Amino acid sequence: MSADFEQPTGDAALERTRAEAYSLLGALLRQPPSEELLDRLTELQWDSDLPRPLAAGLEEMRDSSPAHSVEAVAEEFRLLFVGLGRGEIVPYASWYREGVLKAGPLARLRSDLGALGIAPAQETTEPEDHAALLCETMALLNREEVDPETYTVFFREHLAPWMFDFFRDVREARNAGFYRAVAALGLGVLELDRSLAEAS
Repeated sequence: MSADFEQPTGDAALERTRAEAYSLLGALLRQPPSEELLDRLTELQWDSDLPRPLAAGLEEMRDSSPAHSVEAVAEEFRLLFVGLGRGEIVPYASWYREGVLKAGPLARLRSDLGALGIAPAQETTEPEDHAALLCETMALLNREEVDPETYTVFFREHLAPWMFDFFRDVREARNAGFYRAVAALGLGVLELDRSLAEAS
């Protein structure tokens, strides 16, 4: 993960910046950060023209990272997300949208991913509607430069209905510390995508 975000001088540059943000979110929601990644987060840099509130989320992450040890963040991750129903937050679209795991939202997501030619990696054990995997998918869609309509439809169908609530819940979680900053970044990139979707 680069510590320098692309300057958003045009649509292509903004897409790269957005891909970097989603990729970082995917990494941090999949597992606790390594000491190397946590150190690199303290050095995040971005251009002053980066749209708000995405820049605000990056700033909060950079400023929060030095206050947390890798051991403390690993324990926080365990308390927040580990275990089905045992973590404070259940990071699946099906759970947020229908109150059960592996439900309709996952089936619809798999159908749409198949239509886009996207298959999960063989080593992936989580269902595709896990928050980390959806963020990684958004990063991939940015890098593959799918047409804007396809990207917007995917965002509206699979992220907008639940992921705002997910990140708000993380921000308010009893056991959240470092992950409050992760949630701020998540809300920032979602707000960017929502504004772009509304303008389309």
